[in-house]
Amino acid sequence: MCNLALRDVRCQTETNARRIVTSVGDFLFKHGVVTWCRLISLLAVAAAVATECCQSGHTQLIPAVVAAVTDVVERHAASWISQQGGWVCVAKELDIKS
Repeated sequence: MCNLALRDVRCQTETNARRIVTSVGDFLFKHGVVTWCRLISLLAVAAAVATECCQSGHTQLIPAVVAAVTDVVERHAASWISQQGGWVCVAKELDIKS
């Protein structure tokens, strides 16, 4: 589903860039379920949107993508992340070796 949607992404305005990331984030967390995998999925979508912005010559929209991720995380996941011990705990949870 995301591949189909991202194929049609047109990052020509700040509003479009923010809307795409916000919509995906709201969908991922709509039932109040927060997991590291869902957070990483949000970051992957944001990276894809940022890449599309760059490839279409709209690098000035990258801050809007970052702001949208920040907004989604603050609204849906900030307290959960804190309860898990912060972002550094994602490596433990996903068994990532340094």
